[in-house]
Amino acid sequence: MYSQIESSYKSVSFLAFSVLVFILSPILSTQETAVPSMLYVVSIFLPTFFYVILVKNVLINKVHIYAVVLWVMGIFSSIVSPYGTLDIRLIKYLILVIYFICVTKTAFSDKDIMFVAKWYIYTSIIVAILIIASYIFGYAHVESDYYIGRYSIGITGLYKNPNYLTSFINVAFFFLGYMLLFCRVSPFNKLVYSCLMVLFIIAFYLTGTRASLLTAGFIIAVMLIRYFREKKRFSLILIFVLFIISLLFIFKNEINELLYLFIGNRDMLSDESRTLSWAYAFSNIFERPVWGCGLFAWENLGDGSYIKYLHNVFLELFLNQGIIGVVLLLLLLFSGYSKTRKQDRFFILLFMFVSGFPLFFQNGLIDVNFMRFIILNRIIFMYSSFSEKGIVGLIGDKKADIEY
Repeated sequence: MYSQIESSYKSVSFLAFSVLVFILSPILSTQETAVPSMLYVVSIFLPTFFYVILVKNVLINKVHIYAVVLWVMGIFSSIVSPYGTLDIRLIKYLILVIYFICVTKTAFSDKDIMFVAKWYIYTSIIVAILIIASYIFGYAHVESDYYIGRYSIGITGLYKNPNYLTSFINVAFFFLGYMLLFCRVSPFNKLVYSCLMVLFIIAFYLTGTRASLLTAGFIIAVMLIRYFREKKRFSLILIFVLFIISLLFIFKNEINELLYLFIGNRDMLSDESRTLSWAYAFSNIFERPVWGCGLFAWENLGDGSYIKYLHNVFLELFLNQGIIGVVLLLLLLFSGYSKTRKQDRFFILLFMFVSGFPLFFQNGLIDVNFMRFIILNRIIFMYSSFSEKGIVGLIGDKKADIEY
């Protein structure tokens, strides 16, 4: 059982600081791939681990057991499969699992949640501004031919992968959109939130990341439909849908050009090889559906005719650890859902989609980006289950209005 929220918090807890540094690590690290080094991960993990061991009581619950079993089954699948690999990365996997246990041992306080949310948004704003500045001053992303014409934060001297940057910004985009439509915010902040969302959309476009553009479009559509339904303006829902259809028809030529830009001209060959690689991964999954092919199996499959990385974290999990791995992940994500407040569930599910959908197009199963997804969703689940306000009550509080 989780320990409940410590209502005596008068300031932000150490664990909240730790989580913030952890989830910001793809931005703060000097790695151009936006994946922090092992040293960076360990430097975050060790203080948190000793803090929990020495200062707090470690309370293990079933969600933590699922995480440990997922790690153990990864080892087992690697042993029984000829394709699995057991190397130093297994230690990093274990460190991430233990870190997850440490930071989710107790529910965060109101101050903790808003502290992490605010600094997450502030960082996202800075990243978006840097992307736009890189475009203005001509710092195109030059990691490979695939990225020509796309922009990252090159103006800083770091050419980070645009896909990872925009998946980070997506969460802030959703948070501001939700506050704008469903929370009590000042008129001035409504204007600021709207401008920031436009800023984020421009950044999405300049990075050329289709997953983020699709996610942003889905967020806007779902939240507007929910907003119109709550206001009992069903006619507006119909008008909104017709408006979108009309835009698609009116600008069909421009849309075709954009599709050619994003699919045909820029990365058709990459997507073609990605699709073939995914198909080949599934063929191997069907051969070993229960246990999977072992950790890092993709490195040992194929004859070099497929792409080096799968670019799909969830498919990589399915390939590595089979049906058991997928089931354990679902238990990790949805355990305790029935205990969350009903008023929070729309926010929770949409947040899960926003933070998880980009992972269908990224690498890094055993890395910070995937664990960030799991940790943030677990923190929200816990807060919704044990707090008096619930997550919607907290961000809807006038006092929680994010000032600029």
